[in-house]
Amino acid sequence: MTCSHPFAIFTLNLLGITLFLSWYLPKHHSFWLNIDSSIFYFFNEKLIPGSKFTEFVAFVNIKAFDVISLLCMGLLY
Repeated sequence: MTCSHPFAIFTLNLLGITLFLSWYLPKHHSFWLNIDSSIFYFFNEKLIPGSKFTEFVAFVNIKAFDVISLLCMGLLY
């Protein structure tokens, strides 16, 4: 493994740590709570109880589906 871009690696790692800490440290997650809530309600307002789409979303959000997806991606390599 070579370090051909140490400045870029350091800068991006520092940016990632800063981004994580900006969410993790402030009480009530500061402005991230508003962004997160807006995205959550934007996507979930379209879920109508009893619809096929709601059942599909519920199915793809179970752990077994995640494991099967991981195994399928692993088979690609």
